[in-house]
Amino acid sequence: MKRYISVFLAALALLAVIMSGCSSGNTDPSLAGIEIPAGMKLISPLTAEYYLFVSENWKSDITTGVVSAYYSESDPTNICLMAFSLGSQNMSYEDYWKQYEPEFSNIYKNYTLIDSSETIMGGVTAGCFIYSGTFVTSGQNTSGDDGEDGSAGVDYKFMSVVAIKDRNIYILTYSARESAYETHLGDFTDTVKAFTFK
Repeated sequence: MKRYISVFLAALALLAVIMSGCSSGNTDPSLAGIEIPAGMKLISPLTAEYYLFVSENWKSDITTGVVSAYYSESDPTNICLMAFSLGSQNMSYEDYWKQYEPEFSNIYKNYTLIDSSETIMGGVTAGCFIYSGTFVTSGQNTSGDDGEDGSAGVDYKFMSVVAIKDRNIYILTYSARESAYETHLGDFTDTVKAFTFK
């Protein structure tokens, strides 16, 4: 599965126009015909097979190699979309999650799946997974003990919405420090509702 993850369809947001705040009042001719929800901006590349919108006050981030946005420098709450082809594999979002979920235990200390449910994203049935874990930076360990510097890492909470369309998988993830998770959850809910496949 790792080979598929490396095939992200995030085109690194090649158009600077997208980063500059494409609101519903935008007069950019390249956005003609795109219905941008009020109070939101488009952050996905125009070449993508989908439209990804976030709240206007979020900042686009092209440094990660995926389509993403974060809230602010002091609050790194993040929304990102990974999209890639499943190739010849025929799987459901449930199959994908079962295969991929064990890797979270290698990434996050104390990984816990909190809830899973079904939802709709872009008119497609999708899985919604809420989970948490502690991100341990270098110099820290994952043995359950505090790192050498006395820190046990930073606790994060996530919500991932996983949809499959036309043998492509789309993983839209909201990540926040656990203490800030509820603060911007409404913005993420709006992003999921506004997500559109072309």
